[in-house]
Amino acid sequence: MSCSIKLKEVRLNFPLYANKDPNTKSLIIDFLKRRKSKENEKKYFLALDNINLEFNENEVIGLVGRNGAGKSTLIRVMSEIYKPNSGICEINGKVVTLMGMGVGFNANLDAIENIKVSGLIMGMDKDEIKERTHSILEFAELHDFSNLPIKYYSTGMKTRLGFSAATEINPEILMLDEVFSGGDAHWLEKANVRMRRIINESKIVVIVSHSTGRIKDLCNRVVWLDKGKIKADGETNQIMDEYLKK
Repeated sequence: MSCSIKLKEVRLNFPLYANKDPNTKSLIIDFLKRRKSKENEKKYFLALDNINLEFNENEVIGLVGRNGAGKSTLIRVMSEIYKPNSGICEINGKVVTLMGMGVGFNANLDAIENIKVSGLIMGMDKDEIKERTHSILEFAELHDFSNLPIKYYSTGMKTRLGFSAATEINPEILMLDEVFSGGDAHWLEKANVRMRRIINESKIVVIVSHSTGRIKDLCNRVVWLDKGKIKADGETNQIMDEYLKK
């Protein structure tokens, strides 16, 4: 079966509250009077609005837009972390998602233990995880710190560990959300080389990055999001030229 991602009329709301910490006395009075507190009425923020997209094999898609445009939210919907309030999101293929610096890691566990957890989440068995642990630590350059709880790691160390663990296997669909924001020049060069290999071996890749150069370099398609809506979708150079004019 070929890999694909299809979103049809996807909408996602996040609840907001006018009063996040209502007065205890007012809540009791409201309860006794059996009325809803006007101070704590629920409101909604429309994070994704009527998203219609289809991604197919051999596409490397960059998601661009200002902060709050909905890029990371869309990644989470396609990774089935968030469930849309309405619409359809169909995923055909094994998805591996890497978001930020060490997102999903347990800060109280060391690198080896976190690799085990990450591997299980990504569908590897215990023998495969054990076999790949050495190469993950070697690529991340963290052998000397493998038994140290990662709460003591720097941002760059967490980035290296997260990226190395997520890209050790060859996913069918790879989602990357700002994974290049930490690390020195040496590490970034290593990460770029591995990314090119992963892109060549993965069937679909979706990348969120504020680096316009990286988007132009890696992607053959760009989706421009603005306030939860699709503003433009097409060939990389064309969309990026329009985006950079704004």
